[in-house]
Amino acid sequence: LKRSELLPLTQKIDSPLICTNCPHKMLSKSQVAVATGIIHGFDIGKISALNKVTPKTITWHKSEIMEKYSLNNNYDFFQFINLLKERW
Repeated sequence: LKRSELLPLTQKIDSPLICTNCPHKMLSKSQVAVATGIIHGFDIGKISALNKVTPKTITWHKSEIMEKYSLNNNYDFFQFINLLKERW
């Protein structure tokens, strides 16, 4: 997988998962980048290196995804990621 195939945190994304005026819960650009990295099997260190941010920032975005979708633990989080993987 090439770096260009991932979604860097700073890249403009035209995605149905991002919508500033939608009434639904949507992932931010940064959250999409984190979810995409996890879907591709990358660990937090690799995702942070590819997006030129600290691992702590990636962990924070993961926590924000969990809070946004009321995911209580890592099991729920990875179930959610698998659901995203099927839909993307």
